[in-house]
Amino acid sequence: MGIAYGGFIYDSVSAKNKLKENTYTILRDRITGMPIVNEKVWVDVETDPTGAWFCVFIAYPRIRSPYVFERYGSTPPHPTIDTDMNKLSDTDIRAILNNGFKETRTQWYHTSAIYGTVWASGSLNDRGTQYNLFENPNLWRSNGTSAGARFKRKWGGNANYTDWITSGGDGCSGAVGGWSNYYGASCTQSWYAGCEGGPAINHNCSTGQDRANKLIVWAR
Repeated sequence: MGIAYGGFIYDSVSAKNKLKENTYTILRDRITGMPIVNEKVWVDVETDPTGAWFCVFIAYPRIRSPYVFERYGSTPPHPTIDTDMNKLSDTDIRAILNNGFKETRTQWYHTSAIYGTVWASGSLNDRGTQYNLFENPNLWRSNGTSAGARFKRKWGGNANYTDWITSGGDGCSGAVGGWSNYYGASCTQSWYAGCEGGPAINHNCSTGQDRANKLIVWAR
């Protein structure tokens, strides 16, 4: 029989209760004490009163495609240090989600390359942050779409999620995938923004590609 390791960090709630400031930590199984992810992860315990968030993916879509399943980078992803893409493997991202609330919190930074408009600045209080709740994290991945999988969404500043949304194509675009989406089809604020060739707030096939500058994906 396993032993409960009370001093370990094993999810969002335990991190919030036991850590006093943002730091690196090891996420462990609450029964066996074995690591869920075989490296340290950066944890934010300061910005959300409901629990901590673990940094799993820093994306720079204008520099490098984020459509990568495996680990990319050699240090734990960090929201302010990284200047190029850095991500945990999708296997580890799924492990964190399955061990917790199955939620992502993605901070979007997108100043339009076409219009110069600031569409999102990473604010936690508006569309600059998009939350998604996944019914089954194992159906989602960074490098592909997830037709038929279900998720919910809300923007920063909103208390409640939508009803379940099913990933699938419509007249706008194809099914969504990845870790941050607004619609079931890959249109507005989507990981796969069709004509843009990467994550984007806007989706306009009549202009040049206009990808997001940066995404910070947190999971719990």
